Amino acid sequence: MRLGQRRAAVSPVIAVILLVAITVILAAVVYITVTALVGDVQPPPPWVGLTKGSVTQTTVTINVHGTSGQTQALSLYQAVLVINGTVDTSSKAEPLGAGTFGKLTFTDLSGEGRLTIGDTFVIQIVPDTSYSLTILYRDQGVSGSIEWNTG
Repeated sequence: MRLGQRRAAVSPVIAVILLVAITVILAAVVYITVTALVGDVQPPPPWVGLTKGSVTQTTVTINVHGTSGQTQALSLYQAVLVINGTVDTSSKAEPLGAGTFGKLTFTDLSGEGRLTIGDTFVIQIVPDTSYSLTILYRDQGVSGSIEWNTG
C-alpha cells in the first residue's frame, strides 16, 4: 500500500447494524403486506342447535336445544323457511322476534329477547312437502339448520 492511499471499507460493527436494519425493514414490509391481504377476519357465527319436536297433521315444532357461547339478542338473527326448495318470503323473520311470520311462529320462552335453549318455532305444514328452517346470524352465515319431509 502506498502512502496516502487508504482502503475504503465498512467496519464489521457497522456492517452488522446495516444487516439488522435491512432485516427489520423487510419484516415490516412483509407484515404490512400480509395484513392488508388477509383483512379483518370475522369469527364464525354462534351455533344454534335445532331438533324436531312434536308433529301434528298441520304443524311441526322445532326446538332450540343448544347454543354456543353467550346467548345473543333475537334482533341479530333471521329465520328462513324453505318449502320444496323455495324460500317462503312471507315466513322470513328478519330480524327474528317473538310472533308469527307467515307459516312460522316463534316463541321466546324466557321472554328476555335472546335466543336461548327452550325457544320454539312452530311451522304450519301440509302433507308430501319438504321443509327446511335455517337460522342466520347477522350477515355472517348459518347458525343452525334443520330439514324434514312430511308424509
